Amino acid sequence: KREIPPSLANCTQLNFFLDLSSNDITGPIPIWVMNLTKLNHLDFSLNMLQGSIPISISQPFVFLDISSNRLQGSLPLLSSPIYFYSISKNKLTGKISPMICNMIFLEILNLLENSLSGKIPKCLGNLSDSLVILNLRRNNLYGTFLDTWTNGSKLRTIDWVKTI
Repeated sequence: KREIPPSLANCTQLNFFLDLSSNDITGPIPIWVMNLTKLNHLDFSLNMLQGSIPISISQPFVFLDISSNRLQGSLPLLSSPIYFYSISKNKLTGKISPMICNMIFLEILNLLENSLSGKIPKCLGNLSDSLVILNLRRNNLYGTFLDTWTNGSKLRTIDWVKTI
């Protein structure tokens, strides 16, 4: 059994980048990860992490990949500088909050294969100046937002097959 090394909690000056992807790590994401305030690139993808996601809305991530784990709970909303947000292939539930549209620099949003439900926020069209890839496939979502998309948008890939 591998866990996120507790000794990393003492690395409060860890600057910019932490990548522990593909390490067969189990257990929860420790709350102390949110104390690494200089960290803005976090990759815990392709592990076996469980539990809820203790991500603070004020955490200054620009890159967050926690895809392909066993995480549960609701979709965490992050502050604006984020441009890459992948939380696919987990067990997240609940709705996509319209607050997600405050992530105005978001280029990649990957929510593939969760159990998110409800209406797709129309305000996603407001991200047409930044969003390049949007993946909502294999959730329980409905609705459309493409009518709010502007001409000249940067969107190149959109996938929401097998939603309601």
